[in-house]
This record gives sequence, structure tokens and C-alpha cells, in this order.
Amino acid sequence: RAWQVPKPQQSQKGEIVDPYVVLKVSGLDSDVCQHRSRVVKDNGYNPTWDFKETLSFRSIELSTITIQIKDDSGDLLCEAVLPTGCLTEGFRSISMHDSLMRECNAGVLLRCKWMDGGPNEAVVEKRKKVEKKKVRKSDGSRGGYKGKFLLGQQVVVDWGGEQWKARLTGREPNSQFCVLFEDGSRCSLPTEAIHEDPDINQPPSPYHVGQEVLAAWGDDGWFKAIVSHINEDSSCAVEWEDNSGWNTIPLQYIKAL
Repeated sequence: RAWQVPKPQQSQKGEIVDPYVVLKVSGLDSDVCQHRSRVVKDNGYNPTWDFKETLSFRSIELSTITIQIKDDSGDLLCEAVLPTGCLTEGFRSISMHDSLMRECNAGVLLRCKWMDGGPNEAVVEKRKKVEKKKVRKSDGSRGGYKGKFLLGQQVVVDWGGEQWKARLTGREPNSQFCVLFEDGSRCSLPTEAIHEDPDINQPPSPYHVGQEVLAAWGDDGWFKAIVSHINEDSSCAVEWEDNSGWNTIPLQYIKAL
């Protein structure tokens, strides 16, 4: 079920959409698939499809699920991309972005049920704190990092009034991260609750966070970027000058301006 589905960018006044849902899975080749629902005629306000699919994953951590709502003409109306590991059992209300990736009022209601436990088996209402490894007390500094974090990065997170060691496993459209605790339990947390791990010392690097550099991308050449994070192996996470996103680049493919 969805609500307030936007119209196509070039739609005429008074035009009513005929929406359907496309469900895409990206990840390992064996996990990649695509399914679509039936079309609901003349209803962009609250279309209901009763669309059900069973998905199988060899690697939940590496897969994402894309939910797209399209018009019967084929025009993309809105979409959302979800890290598979962040989907917990039960009903989920998903915020959507329009075809220009702008936030909109559209949303989708879906119900998720994992077979054989799934990533949700360790997510319980009462987590046992003794199973997590607390952060050792220090001078009070939490190593806060206001740039972008990297998937797979070991971090310290604020949860339940305490700080815990965890690893980032996914990113949600609402700027939250999927967090995997050391005991196997998971949750989603906003960026402000995530900090660099003070026990991990970054090696010396010829670059620094915020520095403008040239970074090589495949065979396309060198492009201007800004260093947003320095990794343990001295590789750098860089944000491209054209706002096309960010990537982790090995040190040998970065040079100062």
C-alpha cells in the first residue's frame, strides 16, 4: 500500500496516475532479481496492490532492496533504496523520493517476514548489555567524526545511555546507519549517535580531512574531490566535486592539487 504518489514530472494538470510497484534486489549475482505488481488504475492517493514476493539471499550484508513506484506509461514516480540487513520483521513505513531524488510526501507500507531467523533473529526488545563490549573509559573524548562514515567501519555508538563498539553494515535513505553490535544484534542509528572508535589510531597520511585533491576513478581520469575520511590502510574516502557521491580511493590514486 502507498500514499500520495507524485505525478510524472511532465504530467498535465488533472492527470491521474496508474501506479504499479517494482521490487529490485541488488547484490551478489545470485541474489539479483526483479518483480513487479499489477497496475492500480486512476489512484495515486492510496493505491493498494496486495503484492507479495519471497526473496532469497546468499549475502544479506551486501544486498539492497529498491522499491519503485512507476506509472503504467513506464515513468518513474518515486523510489526508496533499503539495505536488506536493516529490514526488521513487521510492518514498515518507508519514505520515498521522487524521480529527481528529492524528498516527497509519498510513502509505502510493507510487511517483512524473515524465514529461518534472518537478520532479525538477534533484534529483541530487551538486549542483554553484558553481551556487548563496552567502550573503555578515557578522557571523555568520543572521537566524534562529522564527515561520512564508511560501510564496514568499526565505530562507537550511543545506545541506551551507554557507548558500545559496533560496525556499520548499511545506510538508510533517512541518513541513518544500520549498526551491527558485537553480540550480533542490530539497530538503526542517526549519524549524530555514531563516533570514530578511539582505540583505532589512524596512520600518518600525506592528506588530511577536508583537503582538496585529485583522485583517479577507473579509466576515466583524474577528478577533483575532497578528503572526507582517512582509513586504517591510508586509503581515503573522498567526496567528488560534482556532488555525485563518495568513494574509497587507494593512496596511490590520490594526489594533491
